[in-house]
Amino acid sequence: MKGILLDSKIPLEQVSRGKVRDVYRIGDKSGKLLIVTTDRISAFDVVMKTHVERGELLNAISKFWFNRHSGYCNNHLFPKQETEMWKLFGAEHQIYSCRCMVVRELAMLPFEFIVRSHLTGTAYTEYLKSGTVSGVPVAKDLKQFDQIPGDPIFCVTTKEKHGHDREVRFADVCDKLGVELASQVRDVSLELFKRSQQICKKTNIPNYPNAVLTLADAKLEFGLWNGQLMWADEAFTPDCSRYWIRDGERIDHLSKQILRDHLSEQKSIGAWNGRKAIALHPNLCRKIERKYQFLHDLLLYHLAGNQI
Repeated sequence: MKGILLDSKIPLEQVSRGKVRDVYRIGDKSGKLLIVTTDRISAFDVVMKTHVERGELLNAISKFWFNRHSGYCNNHLFPKQETEMWKLFGAEHQIYSCRCMVVRELAMLPFEFIVRSHLTGTAYTEYLKSGTVSGVPVAKDLKQFDQIPGDPIFCVTTKEKHGHDREVRFADVCDKLGVELASQVRDVSLELFKRSQQICKKTNIPNYPNAVLTLADAKLEFGLWNGQLMWADEAFTPDCSRYWIRDGERIDHLSKQILRDHLSEQKSIGAWNGRKAIALHPNLCRKIERKYQFLHDLLLYHLAGNQI
């Protein structure tokens, strides 16, 4: 890692400042945006006081997946990440250049699209209460982290500026986007997820000869560019997806679930109210950084030549 970045300062028009990413417009009519991935980290819609040094890893993993699936699904990346943009970064070039993507400015769809194949997170909570996942009946007697029998389950949520996103019916998505576009997004989301799962399953895992890298669920976003559907935002990063290594009954999380579990534990003992930003212990930050680095290295360096 080449440095810590909490707030980017680029001499361009800033379009937005998200929980993790800062977005800038490149010129007035270029149709290009610059996305800068910082080291801010959030969970349960709260940005923590402490950074976790992983922005470069998130950026690299997104680029990996966008490029890996570019033959199947168009994405917002410009084919050539324009080198003149790096000149804007001056002495901080080494920090910014590995955190940035030059992308097309899309008309973003007003939903987030979720694909789930395992019982974890809110899917497991719902299953315990009603035996369903996103309203879909699921086989009885499954345990946490088990794979859901059959095909992965697709669901849709709103994009709330404040508060938690809300799950919406697919029929409502069809009303908003039209049946054809909504169906296309569903089919592409499922196919991207399935292809990525197959890649993960074939990844060589050092020191885990009998283990499998699992992509358990993921959030995807899409936009339109000249009427063409494009995959956007981030791609199967450990912030927006759950990964783990399963070796028998042992589960080793390689995603932000590590932070979610910690905060849930803190909330259960009254040490966190679920709303206020808190500082994270350095040991927890280092653990998350190590797990993200391990996942990054698995995907970029330990694939078994498995072109999908």
